[in-house]
Amino acid sequence: MASPSPTITAGKTWRKSLSSELAYVGVICFTGFLYVVLALLSLAPDGTVGKLSPLHIRVQANRYLGYLLDITGINKASNTQLQVVCFILLLLMLTAYAWAVFIFRRREEKGLFSILSFAILLCFLLTIIPPLVSKDVYSNIFYAKIAARYGSNPYIITPQRFASDQLMAYVSLNWKNTAIVYGPLHTHLSIFLNLMAGHGITANIFVFKGAMAVFHLVNTLLVWGILAYLAPGRQRYGTMLYACNPLSLIIGVGCGHNDLMI
Repeated sequence: MASPSPTITAGKTWRKSLSSELAYVGVICFTGFLYVVLALLSLAPDGTVGKLSPLHIRVQANRYLGYLLDITGINKASNTQLQVVCFILLLLMLTAYAWAVFIFRRREEKGLFSILSFAILLCFLLTIIPPLVSKDVYSNIFYAKIAARYGSNPYIITPQRFASDQLMAYVSLNWKNTAIVYGPLHTHLSIFLNLMAGHGITANIFVFKGAMAVFHLVNTLLVWGILAYLAPGRQRYGTMLYACNPLSLIIGVGCGHNDLMI
């Protein structure tokens, strides 16, 4: 019998190295580092990456965090510089994500616990930072306040009616005079979250984004259960495809979008 060619042997060696325990620890650390960098970029005071919020004011007032943003150059970076860095960061995130999926496809012992632990870490980082990309979470908070705090109907009354509310400064211009466009399930959930968070804008940001993080983790469990029935051989990496997808995490949890609950 002919021995395997050097090319095939080298390929197997590389695949084994890229899915080793050291590679597994490495991809977790690398991914975590990338999301920490994203968290720092979101605190830039011009609102390029993280949409302006009371969190920015508190961070700049903090001696240590303010100094960290100064020495990293984030406080003085231009809009274009932040966009370029963010684009490169996203490419690195997608690379790390592909690497992680590769590992979970080959490592049978890496199951639901490992996937959930990884996803929880990323969800936590994305929950405690300002909203990314979009201001939609502010609109959702305001619609909830219209019903819960002002006793009005958000399907008829728009945020513009309460122009003196401090939250109005953070709502996107396109939504200030628009009634809520979502169904009653989303509206009642938003009311509950607002009542739970209280009056503080920062607390509402954390609670609304945290709720989307919970939906993301519940969806991960649903994907795991569905694949166990439909495609057991693809259960691990199929669940990983969803759980740690950077686009799903950034848009769903980082932005506080309600897509994760649909």
